[in-house]
Amino acid sequence: RTPLGTGSRALSGAGVAQIAAACANLEVLNLSWCVAVDDAAALALGRCCPALRVLSFHGNQRITDAGVDAVAAGCPRLEALDLNGCARVTDYLRRTGRMVGLFPGVRKWTLHT
Repeated sequence: RTPLGTGSRALSGAGVAQIAAACANLEVLNLSWCVAVDDAAALALGRCCPALRVLSFHGNQRITDAGVDAVAAGCPRLEALDLNGCARVTDYLRRTGRMVGLFPGVRKWTLHT
């Protein structure tokens, strides 16, 4: 179990990809307000971190639907997901209920409204 801090302006998607590659058993990851993190981070988490249970991208403007899809495909144990303030995750995903279908195990949602 390795929680990471929030608010790093220097942490990039490539940096998260390096962490993900080295920490396959990562369960908790808080990337709230890590403003340089992008879909490269989400793609790496989906590819490398199947044990992830809690994930926050709160306040991140660079995460998109593609990143959410990658996390959904590769993190089946996810229980809590915070996408509040992720304005590039489209309203389409939320309106159609697709998010619930992508993440059947998530019990705690925080979405941008």
